[in-house]
Amino acid sequence: LILKEAIWRRLFSGNKAFTYHYAMMSKIKSDIMDRTEDVGTYYNADWLVIDDVFCEPDKIQSISLDKILSHRISKNLPCIICLEFNMLKRDSLESIVGRYIPKLLNGENTFLINLGQYGS
Repeated sequence: LILKEAIWRRLFSGNKAFTYHYAMMSKIKSDIMDRTEDVGTYYNADWLVIDDVFCEPDKIQSISLDKILSHRISKNLPCIICLEFNMLKRDSLESIVGRYIPKLLNGENTFLINLGQYGS
């Protein structure tokens, strides 16, 4: 559903998005730790979807998200993040998802969409 929306937006003539990338958080963490070539895609794809961000405090996960989001925010590149929990009901959110996601929660360009069981 989310990726479908990103692709649909590509059809608008005013949209300059040409590259899309979907990645699981586990792969992103591995790629960042191993410094693979895929890391550049996470930073520079016109649209990025990060799926399966889990609730457990994870230093590698929070550092990875901070690195990617800080770069993407500075370049004004959109990112869709799919969380496996309701972040509005979590304490110590920064230890789970880093510093940038909590800052983005109340941003004017942030949209929260409840897609299922974790929203309640």
